[in-house]
Amino acid sequence: TDISLNILNNLKEKENFNEVINEISEKSNENKNIISEIVDDAIDEAVKNEDSESIVEIINQSEGNLTSEILESVVNEANENEENNNIVNETIEEVIKEDPNKIIEVLETKEDTEELVEQIEDKIENEESISLEDFEEVFKNNVSPN
Repeated sequence: TDISLNILNNLKEKENFNEVINEISEKSNENKNIISEIVDDAIDEAVKNEDSESIVEIINQSEGNLTSEILESVVNEANENEENNNIVNETIEEVIKEDPNKIIEVLETKEDTEELVEQIEDKIENEESISLEDFEEVFKNNVSPN
């Protein structure tokens, strides 16, 4: 799993990070599954090492489906146990501080999230705290875009 985290950390530095990942994923279902496994393993390793900074950097460099997949993996890690939940909350809160629209982008790709997007946009506008609990139900109930 260290390898998976290293792969994502190295790829995120490339200018066309998202295009490469998407191109690989679109070639076949097997490739898509491999990318999913790499993401899951990388997030798992980062959480075990309490390395929220790596997760935040990877999320900030990602776009679209990749961001959604990473966030889904992060939420799944949080659901595993309380220890994971703390590091994941820290990660999500940092992403929200740095780029709150990143979370909204992901939520907008999911079904039945209009009300939640409005609530989060209101919290951002009112400078209220946003946490994992604000949107984790979306990932529990609908883990794939549309």
